[in-house]
Amino acid sequence: MSTVHTITESVSVAGPGPVLRDYQVGAIAEARRLARVYRRLLIVAPTGAGKTTIAGEMIRAALARGKRIAFLAHRKELIGQASAKLTDLGVPHGVIQGGRTDTRAWLPVHVASVQTLKNRIFQAPDLVFVDECHRARARTYEELLARWPAAVVVGLTATPVRTDGRGLGDLFDVMIPCPDIGELTSLGYLVPSRVFAPANVDLSNVRVTGDDFDQAQLAAALDTKELVGDIVAHWRRLAADRLTVAFAVNRDHARHIRDEFRGAGVRAESLDSHTRPRLRDQLLADLAGGAIRVLSSVGVLCEGWDCPPVSCAILARATVSLSLYLQMVGRILRPFLNKFDGLVLDHAGNVAIHGLPDDPRAWALRMDKDKAAKPRKVNPKVCPECYTVYGAAARECRPCGWVFTTAEPRRPDVVEGELAEVSAEAKVARYLTIPPDKRLALYSGWLAHERSVGGRPGYARRKYRDLFQTDPPPSWAAMGA
Repeated sequence: MSTVHTITESVSVAGPGPVLRDYQVGAIAEARRLARVYRRLLIVAPTGAGKTTIAGEMIRAALARGKRIAFLAHRKELIGQASAKLTDLGVPHGVIQGGRTDTRAWLPVHVASVQTLKNRIFQAPDLVFVDECHRARARTYEELLARWPAAVVVGLTATPVRTDGRGLGDLFDVMIPCPDIGELTSLGYLVPSRVFAPANVDLSNVRVTGDDFDQAQLAAALDTKELVGDIVAHWRRLAADRLTVAFAVNRDHARHIRDEFRGAGVRAESLDSHTRPRLRDQLLADLAGGAIRVLSSVGVLCEGWDCPPVSCAILARATVSLSLYLQMVGRILRPFLNKFDGLVLDHAGNVAIHGLPDDPRAWALRMDKDKAAKPRKVNPKVCPECYTVYGAAARECRPCGWVFTTAEPRRPDVVEGELAEVSAEAKVARYLTIPPDKRLALYSGWLAHERSVGGRPGYARRKYRDLFQTDPPPSWAAMGA
């Protein structure tokens, strides 16, 4: 007969607490205040906001008061991250997961796999954290939480909606928002995103079934030789110096992307849910270390994975889920040494459905039966010179200086399988009208970019020559010295 272990040793938290950001301090204080009234709290914080840090500090405080705590997650990576964070904070804890031997059942704090814990006898905790809680309406979560009706439950998520757009109000009583992506970027906790988008993605014949696009139809629309080749061509032009993750529709699509990159001489691999754990860990380590330049994946890297050196995301799949879109983009926004931005190459039209990653979003704690309104086409502005995507209010393209006018927009010439591109003759004619002072400002900006990435000699000169069909004036040469 199974028995429940109780604490058999003195447990204390070692070392001082972490240095928290102001909004993390505020979220913790608000959660403590609301926990006096409500039993189910939802903390909303984007990828990179430090959800695990917030939870870790709350766990430290609860342990000091003699409470039992469980931190629930559904992926190996999430469990590992939470355990590592608690170790950093000096919090003794056990891990409940298939194949793990460090259960340490006598301790009051556990990081647990929901799949494993549902089949274990486990002493009721006082405080429960649910990571990626937009999944918490699944039966496994609901059955676990129903066992502990007296526990305070704290959900953690970047996107407080289910993948089908329905709310979490049936599970949580109150929501505590942290700064959004735009605010975190302005504070320096995330790098800014730059989005490049294709001119023509036709998904009109792809139906929506269940939570998202029909995967077979989506693969048929996007997994073509032309579009896969297009992905490689534009990566070489826009992101060849960046570690990159590509999000594919299915396993075959991921492999086709991998093979196309390999055919172009780029070190690339693919990863999916069938990849053996040891090989999976090796591939992720190789990507982080630069041995792999591009890792094409399906279904496994959208959440619970962080690799700050990666600075480019290829969205080779479309989704109607705002949650999934933000999860994919969020993978590349964590700061890293000499990382100035995160580059999103959206080859599937996601930005036209959901807007830019840092657009303000007003989250609401809707009930489960209340589904969010279907995203409308946002028609972002795409610079016809460098293909950078902006919101409707943009007036000038920062990288190249293109000025958006309020007049009737000129539709760029479109070549099948290519980004929108203006014909060379029209482009030269327009740029020849730019006055010298504006040209000097553009050239200065390109020089600054050249220096910021540690070299690339001649970048500014080549950029000037491409746009104006002539070299910059000799008197400007000293600027590049």
